Parts: sequence; C-alpha cells; structure tokens
Amino acid sequence: MRLRFGPIPENQEFEPMTEGYLKLKEPSPNKFLLLAGILSIFVLFIFEIILYFIDIDFSLYHFNDIIYFLIAFIAIVPLHEFIHAVVFPGFPKSDRITIGFWKEKTLFYAFYDGDMSVKSFKLSLAMPFIVLTIIFFVLAWITKNRLITFMLLANAVGSSGDLLSLYIIRKLPNNAIVKNKGWQTYWKCENRNNKT
Repeated sequence: MRLRFGPIPENQEFEPMTEGYLKLKEPSPNKFLLLAGILSIFVLFIFEIILYFIDIDFSLYHFNDIIYFLIAFIAIVPLHEFIHAVVFPGFPKSDRITIGFWKEKTLFYAFYDGDMSVKSFKLSLAMPFIVLTIIFFVLAWITKNRLITFMLLANAVGSSGDLLSLYIIRKLPNNAIVKNKGWQTYWKCENRNNKT
C-alpha cells in the first residue's frame, strides 16, 4: 500500500482497448464532483430528518456547528479511505493499492491499480458508508454526543461520491471485472472458467 499526493495514478502499461476492456460511461472529474456535491446536500437532508425523529440534536446553522462539522470531516476522511482499501485485493501488502490526496480537486481517494470483480468493486465503494454509518449512528443514538453526530454526517456526506459511483456501475453484469486507468474506469466480462 502506498501514499500519494497528486492525481489518481495512471498505469501507462495498461492498454484497455487491446486487452478487451470497454470504457465505462462516466462523468468527467469536475462534473462528477459537482454531481456528488449536489447528492451530498440531499444525503445531509435525509439524515437531518432521521436524526430529528430519533431525537438527536443537530444543526449547521451556527458557526460552532460548522467548525464541529469541518473537524469531524477532516477526522473521518482517512478512516473512510482506509476502509475502501481494506476491501481491495492483496490488502495491505499490495503495491497496487494507493491512498492519496488530489490537491487541485480537493479530493481524497483510495485506488486499486488492478483487476477487480464488479462485486468486490461495489463492496469497496459501499463499505465506508455501511460500516461507519452504522457505528456512528449507534454511538450518536446512545451518547447524544454532538461530535459523534457530526462524524456520522461527515461520513454520510463524504460517501456521496461512492453512492454516485454505485449508481453509475449499477448495470454492469455480475461477471464483469473492472479496472481503472487514472480516473477512467474500464470493464469486461470475466472468463467464467478463470475466476479470481
């Protein structure tokens, strides 16, 4: 596993078209981040309703609340990306795994530079939302602690890109394998006699 400061790495040796991969139709980085930002507002609204009905105090209407949220977001991001990486093949020893920060896009990411079954790919996208949401939801409900509540919300908002990615790949066949070249995702149907 490697750490990187910069854009998502691009394997120049990977030639998707000559290796039988198809290009996944997906938004450009800027459009993706815009759509994820819009989705994050919707996710935050849904969670605000849920918290209201289970009597957990929450607001982002005061300066201190915004500071709490930013602290929670900064704290949760490394854990969120680490959980993505845990699901990658060969974790933690594989040098195909990268956790990085793309300063120009203000984007943290976990990246696997290798073939992955679409099921594993979907699991890696979903895991931070599922695991951290459950943990922080239970802790917030029990303790009513505001910082924990903000960590719950920060993870939910931070998962908006993952949720958007799950939507984008929803129609890929179950026997597909997925591989990225930098930002762009490629896929092909796996040989059923040679599953990994």
